[in-house]
Amino acid sequence: MNIMNFKIFISLLLCITFSLQAQKTEELTYKKGDILMQLSERVEAEAIAKRYAEHGLRLEKRISKHMNVYLYRFDADACSHDNFLDLLERDDEVIIAQNNHIIRKRQTFPTESVPWPMHNTATDADIDAPEAWDYAIGDSTALGDPIVIAVFDGPFDLSDLDRNYWKNDNEIPDNGIDDDGNGYVDDYEGWNSVFDTDSVSLGVGHGHSVAGRASRINNNGGGTAGLLWNVRVMPIDVFNGSLSLESYVMEAFDYVINERMIYDATNGVDGSFIVSTNHSYGGAGAPSTAPLWCGAYATAGAVGILSAGATLNSYTFVDINNGTPDLPTSCPEDHLITVTQTDNVDEQKTSGYGAIDIDLGSPSEGSTSMATPLVTGSVALLLSAACPSFVTEYKNKPDSMALVIKDYIMRGVDPAADLQGTTVSGGRLNLFNSVALLLSENCGQSFPPIV
Repeated sequence: MNIMNFKIFISLLLCITFSLQAQKTEELTYKKGDILMQLSERVEAEAIAKRYAEHGLRLEKRISKHMNVYLYRFDADACSHDNFLDLLERDDEVIIAQNNHIIRKRQTFPTESVPWPMHNTATDADIDAPEAWDYAIGDSTALGDPIVIAVFDGPFDLSDLDRNYWKNDNEIPDNGIDDDGNGYVDDYEGWNSVFDTDSVSLGVGHGHSVAGRASRINNNGGGTAGLLWNVRVMPIDVFNGSLSLESYVMEAFDYVINERMIYDATNGVDGSFIVSTNHSYGGAGAPSTAPLWCGAYATAGAVGILSAGATLNSYTFVDINNGTPDLPTSCPEDHLITVTQTDNVDEQKTSGYGAIDIDLGSPSEGSTSMATPLVTGSVALLLSAACPSFVTEYKNKPDSMALVIKDYIMRGVDPAADLQGTTVSGGRLNLFNSVALLLSENCGQSFPPIV
């Protein structure tokens, strides 16, 4: 018996043990029969499918060219996920194999028309947006780069004139041609990673509300202000109804990373200057079970993209040490900023906490979904406030300078007693403080010491 046949024989033995109870548990957190694999560059993806054909393994598609990750499906009725993953981990040509986690929106829609989280005259438990607006509104950098933020969510009302939804100016819509040569056909108004199409789901839904909290066309007589003025929001549809999958999120990351890389390579002639992404959703599980999902934040960070992730809308200790881990907010990647929510008196409001895994609080009327876009938008506003030398440094060293921006967000928080010992920073987002830190330490502007 040769080595390969011996491995197949062992794999069949590994899959004999399989309980119906385990199957029931699997379906709660990830899609039955789906496997995500990061492969060695030297192996063909189809060869892996042939190698494990006895388990019904078949290649579905590549979901990330930047991470060389593929989606496979196998016969989960014949072999448990745990046993099959254990088998794949023994394969020298498989770098990572993991389940495809189910994702749910973290949504509770706000009822107030006035966004007190940006300016709270009663208690000052806000992010001091008007003070920050004195220095920048987030639309472009000092070097003229038109700033874009990407919202992974859905649906979006692209016809709403109060939103400044991104358009791909180098793409001719609906002509069936990849006009800009970025590998995506007709991606004029965004991308739908669920169906691999340009057709973003339309409607006044969760994604539309999240996008509006981050950015609106302010000073146009609309009802409610967004944090950013006129910043373009790239709608990335990752949901099919109320649920999503980890693979959809990774495909969405591939699109965003691709656009940013093209922008950098062409010096802004093509692509998009995406600086942050918003993730107001999540799923159950530990980071150790989702290394590819967690790794996607680092891959985006390598090109200068920071991400903000919403934690649970329940009082849950999410630290990986002795807590109940949450995805993605328990992911250890540095380029992910994890967000819990605070109320209008700076107390934590019905959301996850942890001194290791939750970075800071952000004010919200009803959910972590609406708290997180203020952090996503803060990244954009800081870059728009920065002097030319800082922007140049950010472009030359996007990975490390993105972390400098995160550091200003973390150091700029207003301390809050309820967040001491329950978050990394011990405080609630204060955008003006962060702007002052960046400008005083890098751009020669003077501000009173931050108390």
